[in-house]
This record gives sequence, structure tokens and C-alpha cells, in this order.
Amino acid sequence: MSKGITSGSSARKPTKRAVRDPAEDVVPKVSADESTTQGRLRRAQEIVNGFDLPPKVRLFIVEYQFDPLRFAVEVCGVSPSADQIDLYQAMEPMDAKVSVVSGTSTGKTNSFGRIALWHLLCYPYAVYDGKLEIGSNTYIGAPNLQQVADGVWKEMQDSKIAMANGPHSWLCDYFVITKTRVYVTGFEEQWFVGRVALAKGQSVGIAGKHRWAQLIIVDEAAGVSDDHFDVIDGTQTQPCNRTLIAS
Repeated sequence: MSKGITSGSSARKPTKRAVRDPAEDVVPKVSADESTTQGRLRRAQEIVNGFDLPPKVRLFIVEYQFDPLRFAVEVCGVSPSADQIDLYQAMEPMDAKVSVVSGTSTGKTNSFGRIALWHLLCYPYAVYDGKLEIGSNTYIGAPNLQQVADGVWKEMQDSKIAMANGPHSWLCDYFVITKTRVYVTGFEEQWFVGRVALAKGQSVGIAGKHRWAQLIIVDEAAGVSDDHFDVIDGTQTQPCNRTLIAS
């Protein structure tokens, strides 16, 4: 699988990171004209103070928000192959655009499920332009959506079982897995992993979808039309928008 990863890096073991102020990682910097910067920053801080997360959740985000490999290993109990390590590491940058040439027995679907859960659980909110945006959005699409989504959903279910039997079992109380959507409890419409149809001739279901923290995963990309990819390119405009494409 690593042969087709266009932004991968060399394999390494997950390492612990020094604990920083959670606000530095969870809340993106607010940029504005100099005359309004201070006012926006004050308003942003007021919003953050009103959306309080339990200490263990904030620490969890600091530990794993920029380390999907460590999330897969420590939270989901995965023992990744060298190819999978390359893929996890390639997804670290906030604006990651990753292309994977897949094959049989590559562990691609396994990785997609863990990456989707990592993105769901590690991006609780963003503050920018003086407003609070709750949750991350993840979309999984393919021409043969049912087959691909079923595989990824199974991997997410397996991950939740592994979490329930590990040191991060408390996470299981925070999210729900249904047949068509995975979401954080209480935020089904704002904070989720969903499916999007990408078959030729179908309407472009992801058009107009925008979120600060947004991940789009496209499988069987060879069967996806240019029209769909044009829409994806036009949708992924925020600094924390990641795209993962597998052919």
C-alpha cells in the first residue's frame, strides 16, 4: 500500500509527546485585521470558556490530535504494518492530501476505520472568526458505496470493542455507531462520520459541505467521475481539511 502514498514518511514507532496547553491544539488561531484582532480573540475565549470539556477529554485530545498512528496503536489496539504506518503518518498534517494505490490484503479498510474514528474523537470544536463550531465532519464515499462503507463500518465497530476492553473504555460512552452514521452523543447532525454516494450519474452529495475540521475518504477512486472530484476540491477549503483517496 505504501507504494502509492504520495505524502507518506518513513516508518517509526509511535512516541509519547510532551503535554501542552490543550487550547493550543484544540483551538485554531484566529486571524483578522489588526483593528479587530483583540476583539475577536476576546470573543473566542468567551466561547471556549462556555464549552467546557472534562479534563480527561482535553488531555486525550492533546495526546492524540496530531498522531493518528499513536491513536490506532494505543486506543484501538492495532499492530500496524509498515504500509499502514506510512498511511497514518501521511494523515498527520492538518491539510493532508493523500493518495493510496491499494491492493488485496493491504489493510487499507482497517486503516480507514481507525482514521475515521481518530478524526471524529480528536476534533471537538474550532473557534474562528469569533464563532464556535462544534465537532468534526468525516465523509466516506465510493462508487460502490454499500460495499466500501460496510467494510469501514465493521472496522469502526471492531475498534469500539477494542476500546471497551482497554484503558480508553470511557470513550465508548461518547459516541454511537448506527448502520449509516457514527456520531458523538448529543451532536448527531454536527459531529459525525457519514456516507456519501459517488457513483457516476448520481448527484454530488458532498456539495456545499464545509467544516473547519473535515475529512473526506474516497475509495475505488478510479470509478469516481471528475465532476465529483471537482466538488471535493471546492469543498476542502479550510486549513484543517484532509482528503484521503484510494484507487
